[in-house]
Amino acid sequence: ASDVYKRQAGAHIDLVESAAFFIYGPVSMKGTKTRPIHITSSDKTGKGWHFITNKGMVQVEHVNFSHLSDWKGNGLLLSGGVNVVESEAIFSNCQFSNNYGEDALNVVRSDSIVLSNTKFQNCTSDALDIDFSKILVSDCDFLQIKGDAVDLSGSIGEINNLKIEDVKDKGLSIGEKSCQEQIRTALALGVDLSLIHISEP
Repeated sequence: ASDVYKRQAGAHIDLVESAAFFIYGPVSMKGTKTRPIHITSSDKTGKGWHFITNKGMVQVEHVNFSHLSDWKGNGLLLSGGVNVVESEAIFSNCQFSNNYGEDALNVVRSDSIVLSNTKFQNCTSDALDIDFSKILVSDCDFLQIKGDAVDLSGSIGEINNLKIEDVKDKGLSIGEKSCQEQIRTALALGVDLSLIHISEP
């Protein structure tokens, strides 16, 4: 079995001088409400935190990701400050703030991605971008987003109880054969959800 990458409550990781972090195995990053884990870039050059082609589970609880950008190099483009690629993942009670990538969190080809009680704030472009994945997103906040709050392409699943406030583009963009089986109680403050964009194939 693959070794599990672990970080305990209170850990602080600072990606400086354009550093990036890639993980190719199971993950257990479990902070607490009073002692969250912080992943940041104090010099604002960090090129992201990336979970790649993982046959195990990525478990992320009470982790704050901030001041991260996307990764471009070695023929690889990862558009998020945090990326989940071909990995199953659970994010709960996390924060994504002040990120500079094309997306704060980008998920690609995940058989199961679950986000709950998570906040996205002050993103320079899209907050959550999910491509060709199975999703459950519930009780999440999207605040001060300069792009889309949620952008779905080729994905299926369920979205419940979103708070969307001060979003410059679309609150929820559904395209490229995406189908939400249930979208419940989307709360929008400062954005008109009648402007939800749905593109048909």
